[in-house]
Amino acid sequence: MLLKSSFFYDLTYVNYNVSYQANKQQVKRTHQIGNETAFLVGDTRIGLGIRNVAYKRESSTAIENVPQEQTLNLQATHTFKRGDFKFEPTLGGTAITRIGFHPYFSAGLRHETDSDGVRLGQFLRLGFHTRFPSLLDRYYEFVQAAGPSTLVALPNPGLKPEDVRSVETGADYSVGNYHTQLIGFLRDYKHARYTSATTIGATTYYQIQNAGDAYVFGFTHSQDYRMSPNIDFGTRLTYQQSKIKDLDAEFPYSPKWVGILKLDLHDSENRFGVEIVEKAATEFLSYSESSSSPSSLPNYKYTDLFARARVIADVTLVAGIEDLFDKKIQYQSLIPAEGRVYSLSATANF
Repeated sequence: MLLKSSFFYDLTYVNYNVSYQANKQQVKRTHQIGNETAFLVGDTRIGLGIRNVAYKRESSTAIENVPQEQTLNLQATHTFKRGDFKFEPTLGGTAITRIGFHPYFSAGLRHETDSDGVRLGQFLRLGFHTRFPSLLDRYYEFVQAAGPSTLVALPNPGLKPEDVRSVETGADYSVGNYHTQLIGFLRDYKHARYTSATTIGATTYYQIQNAGDAYVFGFTHSQDYRMSPNIDFGTRLTYQQSKIKDLDAEFPYSPKWVGILKLDLHDSENRFGVEIVEKAATEFLSYSESSSSPSSLPNYKYTDLFARARVIADVTLVAGIEDLFDKKIQYQSLIPAEGRVYSLSATANF
């Protein structure tokens, strides 16, 4: 039985125009088009996904266009049920042109009880998958900064995929319109990716490279509460520790604590809505960390505002203002702090 099939098209457009860079404008476009289909055969779900990704960039200097790539994903999940227990193994694989085919698997065990509207569940998930480097990882490039120092980013099309082994365990609880969940996680990486920084004279060279082993562990606690037909409230708190062993440094962009508060106001049919998001995080390493000089960046706190409208069936527009109050936050070392960002997106399902 055909469970679901959808065609999609995504366009990401970024236009850089900043005064502190020698080449003041750079345009990047990422196009994705594809299909996702799911079949249900008894207690077995079969999924098939295919997509084409094209990444192009333009600037005041000649920069080559990055080649397109195609991705194929196949997976099958079977559900075994016995009393209050459910066991779900998944087998699958992903193929990407010029990188090859890699299998993956996972297995989940869940125990759930439901009595008088109160649901309590405990779960354990084990998995192994391959994390492929994106086109942006393999072909990214900086615009050189003005001033006595020169920054150069080197592409690395031969970047290896990361092999990731993971364990998750936790519990969830639901009653009425309230739901909460606590998850503990551990992930072990082979060929972990990081950004190296090498300075020769007045020139600093950046390149995404593979290191050796790495790990991440921590927990996430989340809550969701439907306060009324028009108001949803949610929280999410994550603690994590990470390390790239070869560099004796944490993963970049991995604060130890990250907290999120969400308030969603909408009509009863959720055709129109406004979402207010408050985000906060402790200090973290910038992406330009290296084995010789990891760079720590300060903690941050800011507010996002998003408005959405379902203009016609299955077509939704979302307009957003990230960092609503224009707080200057430094996400990258050697680059001035950033502030408010505007965005506009559209989603269509057919």
